[in-house]
Amino acid sequence: MKRFTAITLGFITGVVAMLAQTDTSRTRFGLQADVSAGVNLHSADFRVVDPRFPSCCATFKGGSGFGYSLGAALTADLDARLNEQPIRLGTRLSWTDLSGSLVEDEFISFVIAGSNAFEGIAQHTVTASYSMLGIEPFVSVSPLSSLPLRLRLGAQVGIPMSPTFSQREELVEPNESNVTFLEGSRVRNVYEGELPNTSTQMLATIALSWPVTTTSGLEISPELTYAHNLSNFTSSLTWSASALRLGASVRYAIPKPAPPPPPPPPAQKRKPTIYSKIEVSPSLTTVTMTDDDVENKVIVVPMIQKRIRKNVVDVPAVLFFEPNSTTPLTGRNDAERLQQKTIEAIRERMNSDPSLRLTVVGSAAADEDPVLARERFAWAVRRLGVDISRISMKKETPAVPEEPVLLEEQRNVSFLINGRAEVLTATELITEQTSMTGYIPFAHLVTCDTTCDQRVNVTLDGNPVQIIGTEPVFRAVIEPSMLTDNAEMLTIASAVSVGRQGDSAFIEESHVVGMMIIAGVRDSVVTVNKVALADGQDGDVFTLCYFEFNSSAPRSVSDRDVEAVRAALRAGYRVSLVASTDNLGTEESNRNLAKKRAAAVAELLGVDPQKVSFVTKITSDAENATPMSRIANRSVRALIARKL
Repeated sequence: MKRFTAITLGFITGVVAMLAQTDTSRTRFGLQADVSAGVNLHSADFRVVDPRFPSCCATFKGGSGFGYSLGAALTADLDARLNEQPIRLGTRLSWTDLSGSLVEDEFISFVIAGSNAFEGIAQHTVTASYSMLGIEPFVSVSPLSSLPLRLRLGAQVGIPMSPTFSQREELVEPNESNVTFLEGSRVRNVYEGELPNTSTQMLATIALSWPVTTTSGLEISPELTYAHNLSNFTSSLTWSASALRLGASVRYAIPKPAPPPPPPPPAQKRKPTIYSKIEVSPSLTTVTMTDDDVENKVIVVPMIQKRIRKNVVDVPAVLFFEPNSTTPLTGRNDAERLQQKTIEAIRERMNSDPSLRLTVVGSAAADEDPVLARERFAWAVRRLGVDISRISMKKETPAVPEEPVLLEEQRNVSFLINGRAEVLTATELITEQTSMTGYIPFAHLVTCDTTCDQRVNVTLDGNPVQIIGTEPVFRAVIEPSMLTDNAEMLTIASAVSVGRQGDSAFIEESHVVGMMIIAGVRDSVVTVNKVALADGQDGDVFTLCYFEFNSSAPRSVSDRDVEAVRAALRAGYRVSLVASTDNLGTEESNRNLAKKRAAAVAELLGVDPQKVSFVTKITSDAENATPMSRIANRSVRALIARKL
């Protein structure tokens, strides 16, 4: 008998040792799944689950239930070993049922049977339906060298999944049906609902398993697990549940990828003297960039024709707004739109001289809320971006004007530089560009001591490109539609071969040039368009003054243009003063007002009126449809004729 026992133990030990041998075709990583079932052990110290649902007197201390668990894990075997077995780390995702019932009896001194009262026993029951989704980092080791046992220690964090409870109180003694509570029934305080104030669960886990490894990389283990709860089901009760489970787990060791087959031996080729090279034209702008010790060339191909139009207009230092808002008016044409660029013109003027000081005057029309005056100058100050210490602010609410249309002009912000209203210059740049066909010149340089076959092809991001020209000078044709982002990878490949392809004597010499192509500017033309009233006359136009409504006293003066006109007069140029008005009033009164404005400007220039000519401009209704056009028409401009 002893001999049979020894033989049996030796055979079992040999089989286990053979199955436990390390499989070198597997990686250290594994996928694991487990299932288990067992008893839930509830521990508690409370009377009422929810204050809204009464349960008198009985204190629940403990209970039990049946539950099961499902889990999946990712594991990794470390190089470190214990008892010749690798230490294993893993992370397990699980679903666990911790449901159970808590039952407590209560002695009752007063129950009713007809007109008589008795003593009795009431049974209080609380049943929880409780499951959680948990994550559990763990470590698994082999604690004994003599047995293939593995011990797993982990810490689990669980999130409750819609836990509910039910409770009831039932009279169990006396068991006669006619004996009841005071309410007239044998059951009372029956409630159910969601478990209140649930909290995250913290559990410490320990598991003992006996793994058996198969040749297919599977590790099958019967497993005994205990999870001890370190937290309560709810933050308002002393109530927790631990679990004792019996189950099984399966782990699959991920196999290593098969090694690639060895490369075939190189074929022996005859090597005649052949040579192929691509040279890109040095006329192109070339930039060399090094990335990971590989030189990449970037070439700029002239494919864009750019034209820049610069619009310039002399504007008064005033900005007009929509009614009852801080939204600036929009212009109908270039002149009116540029005239509303007052903020940009003021900012440029203030930045040109740090010693200048600015006064911002906000105005609300007579038919608007006066608070708009403050809101408008505050709006303008925020957008100027000028040091606030250089700015003073004022507000005004003008009286009802004599002409209703003038209410539009009262909705404004005006600007004084060092206490004076200046004539400013507003500008904008409009860029127009046209894409054109580009050409990349290159040469294919070939040396061959026998009859050779020559080939050249060009691709742009893998798409074929047309080649024009004859050997050895070519040009690659790049159409604008081929450059989706104005920058693409261009590849020029050449090859020179001897013999027939497929023969053992066939040999080929090839050369590939890769470069990033960028569409560059072919030419750039800048044109300046000065927007002003010139009446179609030939000459340079200067805006000298703007005027208030029905006034011949200048509202704002351009010192720069006044000095330019004086210099032109001294140099003997012919100067005409073009005086204009808005369309408000009669034609006769406006013509007289225009003459007075021209005379006032002649006096400002300090010139004999006989040395200049005067032109009065009578504007139409269409030329006075906006506040910008009306204030532009209350002006005097100088036209300096060019010398022949």
